[in-house]
Amino acid sequence: MYDLHRTPAPDFLAGIFACLSDEIYVYDQTDLTLVYANPSACEKRNWDQNDLNGKCISDVSGRMTAPLVRRHLEPLSKGHANIAHVSINVDGSPFQITSHIATFPGVGNVYVSILRSSTVTFGNPDDEWGAISELSHEMRTPLTSIKGAIGLLESKAVCDLPPSAQSVLQVASRNSDRLLSMVNRILDFSAVSSRKIEKEHIPVDLVSLVKTSVTEMQGFAFEHDVNVKVTQVPDRALVIGNSEQLTSVLINLLSNAIKHAPKDSTVKAGVTYAENSWRVSVFDSGSGIPEASRGRIFECYAKGQSKKGKRGSSTGLGLAIAKKIVTLHNGLIDFIFTQNVGTEFYFEIPKHSA
Repeated sequence: MYDLHRTPAPDFLAGIFACLSDEIYVYDQTDLTLVYANPSACEKRNWDQNDLNGKCISDVSGRMTAPLVRRHLEPLSKGHANIAHVSINVDGSPFQITSHIATFPGVGNVYVSILRSSTVTFGNPDDEWGAISELSHEMRTPLTSIKGAIGLLESKAVCDLPPSAQSVLQVASRNSDRLLSMVNRILDFSAVSSRKIEKEHIPVDLVSLVKTSVTEMQGFAFEHDVNVKVTQVPDRALVIGNSEQLTSVLINLLSNAIKHAPKDSTVKAGVTYAENSWRVSVFDSGSGIPEASRGRIFECYAKGQSKKGKRGSSTGLGLAIAKKIVTLHNGLIDFIFTQNVGTEFYFEIPKHSA
C-alpha cells in the first residue's frame, strides 16, 4: 500500500483527506489496484486502512466492475477531459463519482476518485425545493385552465377573432405551453428527487423502447433539418424498470442531440451489451459540450448551447431528471466527447435474464 505520509508530499495532505466525509480512493492507472483510501472510505467499506494490499477500486461495490470503471475513466485516459463524472448506486444508495488524474511524488500518475452521496431529501415545505414544488403544483391548475380557455378561442367556439387578434392568441398559446411544460418539469424533478416515482418491477425491452422513441422524434428532427435513426441493436435487451420513465430519459437525450446536431447530419441511437448491463447510446456530430460545462452537465439548471449559439428555452432540469431516473434503476448515465467526431450520451441499466 502506498502511504501518503511516507512521500515528499506535504504531511497535511493526508490530514485533509482524513477530515473529509467523502470517500477518496487513489489507485493505479494500469491494474486499478488501490494505493490509498481515506479513513471515511475504509470505515464505510469495513476495510483496515493499514492493509489495502490486493484491493482494487472495483472492490468498493459489486456494481463497480472493472470494465464499468474503465469506461468511466476513458475520457481521462484518452485526454478528452480533465475530470470525469458519473452517477451510480452503491449498496442501494445513489452516489456521484468524480475522478481525475493526479501526480504524486515517487509514484507518478494515478487515478483519484471521490465518492459523494447524492441522497437529498426534497418535498419538505421548509426546504427550498419543497417550497418550489408546492408553488409549482399550485400554479399548474390555473395554467391548465388558461390553456383550455386559449384553446376555445383558437377553435372559434366562442367567437370569430380578427387576424390581428389571432396572431396575439398564438403567442399566448405558445407561451402558456412553454410555462406549463416548465412547471411539469419542476414537479417531475421534485418527484424523482424525493423518490415519489417508484420504478415498476416489470421487464422492459430497450430495443423496442429505442425504436419507438426514434419514430416519435422523426417530426422534431425534421423541424431541425436533422435525420435520426436506429443503428446497432440486438434482438432484445431486457431490463427491469419503468418503461415510461426510461422513455423519458431517452427522449431527453434524443431531443438534446437533435438540437445540437449540425444541419443535414444524422443522430444515431443504439443498444449494446456492456458487462452485465445494456447500454443505450445517442450520438450526434455537433461541436460538443463546452469544457467549462462538462463537470456540471447533469446538475440542475445546466444548459448547453444550441447549434445556433443560443440557449434553449428549457428549465435546465432535463439531464438532472434523467440522471435521477437512471440512478433509481441502479444504472449510470454519462457521456463521451471525442474532438472532431462528436458526443455520445449513454445510460446503462442492469440486464434482466428472462
